[in-house]
Amino acid sequence: MRIFENKNLTVVPLTELLLLCSNTNLSGPIPSSTSNLKSLKRLGIAAAGDFQQELPSSIGELRSLTSLQLSGSGIVGKVPSWVAYLTSLETLQFSNCGLSGQMPSFIGNLKNLSTLNCMHAIFLVSYNLFEGLIPIPGPQTQLFDCSNNRLSSMPSNFETSCPEKFHHRFENSLVLLDLSNNDFLGSIPSCLMEDMSDHLNKQAVRRKFHHRFVKSLVLLDLSNNDFLGSIPSCLMEDMSDDLNVLNLKGNQLHGRLPNSIKQDCAFGALDFSDNRIEGQLPGSLVACNDLEAFDIRNNRIDDTFPCWMSMLPILQVLVLKSDKFVGNVGPSVSRDENSCEFMKPRIF
Repeated sequence: MRIFENKNLTVVPLTELLLLCSNTNLSGPIPSSTSNLKSLKRLGIAAAGDFQQELPSSIGELRSLTSLQLSGSGIVGKVPSWVAYLTSLETLQFSNCGLSGQMPSFIGNLKNLSTLNCMHAIFLVSYNLFEGLIPIPGPQTQLFDCSNNRLSSMPSNFETSCPEKFHHRFENSLVLLDLSNNDFLGSIPSCLMEDMSDHLNKQAVRRKFHHRFVKSLVLLDLSNNDFLGSIPSCLMEDMSDDLNVLNLKGNQLHGRLPNSIKQDCAFGALDFSDNRIEGQLPGSLVACNDLEAFDIRNNRIDDTFPCWMSMLPILQVLVLKSDKFVGNVGPSVSRDENSCEFMKPRIF
């Protein structure tokens, strides 16, 4: 790594301004001399756990960085404050690190992500030990993964004016939101679906916030938290145009599943397992021709066996165990709404 200490080395014939230090046998601390690489665009470092170190402040001098990807349990400590100076970042990843503490609020102040019109901004902080408030990433973020941490709540300023803030920050940008395996407690955040009409009434504008916010959302994973209450109807009724994966497993959700799903919905996978959902399965799910997997195990469903789900043309995974289904299971003479002949079952 001493090559970076050679200040006379002004030209390196690289095909790309990229430095990846993962999957190597390099050892020792990250050299501070990396700060000499002023034009570096992408930096990726994976540090094994046999040598633990905090990130050197010299990386904060690489103001041209558009991608910073750090992984490995050898990277410990808190998120350094110098990240706030990397205003050209399009991709920020802290994955499988040993980082801990609260996520700093300045993460959301990387304003150039918006002014640079970065259409592939990524914010990944999964598999760490972050706790407390969920960090709110910069605008134009497409992939937002904070899974497998100890996060427990939204920042207070987002709770009080949550819809407007999410609307302006993520309009038409967010594709994936993964908050699974954290410590969230209470209702599913209103930021995801709250009616904006009350907030915008003074401007004589009336529309539902979730129609705008989830316009581009394809995957929503809130599994394995402690969310309470019923499933908001808009999660299934108004988001079904684009949302492909909805994972709410392992919470304390109760009540009935919403039953006004639109025709030609985009759902490909629905997982409501390990909750307290009751009542009957929504028959409007038959409109979801792209549905491949449906898991409602370990709930309080009380219904006849859903033979009508055999009408779903590509359904492969149907998990109904530990509920109260009654009735016959088997093929019928004609393939209609009473048929129980599933065409492509792999897990049943």
